[in-house]
Amino acid sequence: MVKNVLFISYDGLTDSLGQAQILPYLIGLSKKGHKIQILSCEKSENFKKNHTIVSQKCEEANIGWNYIDYDNSIPVISSFFTVQKLKSEALKIAKEFKIQVVHCRSIIPAMVGEVLQQKLGIKFIFDIRGFWVDERVDGKIWNLKNPVYGFLYNYFKGKEKYLFKQADCIVTLTENAKSYIQKEFITKNSFLVVPCCVDFEHFDYHKIKNEKVNELRATIGMPEGNYVLTYVGSLGTRYMLLEML
Repeated sequence: MVKNVLFISYDGLTDSLGQAQILPYLIGLSKKGHKIQILSCEKSENFKKNHTIVSQKCEEANIGWNYIDYDNSIPVISSFFTVQKLKSEALKIAKEFKIQVVHCRSIIPAMVGEVLQQKLGIKFIFDIRGFWVDERVDGKIWNLKNPVYGFLYNYFKGKEKYLFKQADCIVTLTENAKSYIQKEFITKNSFLVVPCCVDFEHFDYHKIKNEKVNELRATIGMPEGNYVLTYVGSLGTRYMLLEML
């Protein structure tokens, strides 16, 4: 059945992740007839660089793209105001386009989606991705010895528990995540496991001209015969670099 859908993402469509992962999913769903509106948080540098190409892709796929500016100038406080902006925009979009389903990518958008569920009776999908709160502790981004981060951890863990209970459907990346949530939380027991994937055409090296490759080799002083292993992605405390190598 065709639905009017609002997809909310804290990541921007003009970010690399937005173009490689988020858009391909939604373009595919749009081709199946679903009427999709996107609400995202865009970082100024990426927006300036990629706005035109993302707008074109959305227009060609008949997807509506709505966005607000991503602001992290004052940690925590900026995020609070971002959530308020998202709520305001989401309510406008939901009423204008008669949204039936809100699909929320991670916990902060889910806090917005739950509001639409309660106020407008819209079906709420909580696409959890990773366990965001625990990832911030495991990745040493939040030090729980700091009372501010201790408060945030407890606040968001409470929100997580509530959102799992409220969601009409929960999307996880793995069967293990699904089993853990079913064991540890109260849910409506409606799950969909969608493994993380990517649009291979977006990363097709055959599309890169040899002149560009040779130019880059010359720039970094790499002999033509050298074997090159390329890692396209993030590095940091949450990534198992040694294991990958």
